[in-house]
Amino acid sequence: MKVRNLNTFGEEIKTTYKKDGYLLLPEPTPLSIKKRVLFLIENSLIDVDYKIITSFLNIVDDSQNLIQTIKGLDVGVFKPIQNFLTKNQGLRYEEGYNFVAWLIDFKPRPYSYYLENNSHLNKEDKQVNGNSNKEDKEESSIKEKIVVLKKEDKSKQHWVITFFAFCLVVITISGFYFFNQKGDTSINIDKVETNNDFRQIYPTQNTRFFAEDNAPLVWYASHNNKLDFYNQNEHPVTKEVFEPITREIIKTVFIEENIIPVKVDPKVQVDSTPYLLNTSFKNLPNKKQLSIFIVDSTYQIDRDILDTVKNQCINKGYSITPPLVPFNKLNRNVISQLENLNSEYFKADLQKYTDYLCIGTRQYKYSESPISAGLVVCELSINYSIISTKTSEEIDYYSKIISGTGFSKSKAKQNAIKKHSL
Repeated sequence: MKVRNLNTFGEEIKTTYKKDGYLLLPEPTPLSIKKRVLFLIENSLIDVDYKIITSFLNIVDDSQNLIQTIKGLDVGVFKPIQNFLTKNQGLRYEEGYNFVAWLIDFKPRPYSYYLENNSHLNKEDKQVNGNSNKEDKEESSIKEKIVVLKKEDKSKQHWVITFFAFCLVVITISGFYFFNQKGDTSINIDKVETNNDFRQIYPTQNTRFFAEDNAPLVWYASHNNKLDFYNQNEHPVTKEVFEPITREIIKTVFIEENIIPVKVDPKVQVDSTPYLLNTSFKNLPNKKQLSIFIVDSTYQIDRDILDTVKNQCINKGYSITPPLVPFNKLNRNVISQLENLNSEYFKADLQKYTDYLCIGTRQYKYSESPISAGLVVCELSINYSIISTKTSEEIDYYSKIISGTGFSKSKAKQNAIKKHSL
């Protein structure tokens, strides 16, 4: 029997994630992990999982509202989880493995239950041995009865043999009849009703992408630099929103890469212009060019924070480019594609335009000052990563919480931003 320890616990969790868990958490980032945590807590939470969460996040006050507490956490605390799932980096403590097991619904969890499974296996072995002894006793009993039968008179033996022969004939006839009628019991899968018909699509030559009114019938998303296709615009579990199929995607992916043979009108011109990108500038050699995106919870640019981050990066020796993607084109999917440097999605090599991407989030949290009546405290949380467009490596990570005060929210916010710019 395989010996179970913390290393095998982590290995089995990773294997489960690669096999099925990526559907629940397809592109893990600190922000997406935090959102999944809140989603799971809001839907269902048992006592064992509650202890897993509070142990990992060091939440010791049970009287607090767990959801509000986690909403106030810096997303940087989930960075080790992202590294474990995407970069094969291990976790130091069992609390981290328990937390990932809960995120992807790995069982048995927590680690203590996982270890107990060894003893369960031993119990099952004992039970099997016990059942075997019981069967031996039953077999011995049957043999004794046969001996008794042999000692009985011949007329009684004849009656027993006749009875068993009759039963055998009945069973044979019934089995033959059932075998011939088996076709009538088949299930027509097309008639089975389900509550959720969400499914992944594998396009073929006969796939219908648009309705008669040109409305999309297929949606897509990029996972690990690969396009996946679905029959609905949102994942029912993760709530990930997918992009509607476009003729450009069909032409560039299916035709140019020969994934499926699609007949195309020769008069139709394939648009090779980079998708969404601002192509008004080029990457200059030896300039450490950097394009910055700092967004809020709605994936809109926070220009105040953007300016302070620009100054920080300039002081580190970077040259700031115009935005690689126009700010009015940003959404959750575009930010995710930028984080993954998905050249297929943008139809261009991002390295042609910039050496690095700076992608991050900011969050404001307001509270009343316990020191002075009427004084407002603004807690500014900033997190960003700098990613190389050449190697796809994260070369820098910044996370900080700054507080500012004032007698209004706007003044407290301004003071927090000023502190960050210093």
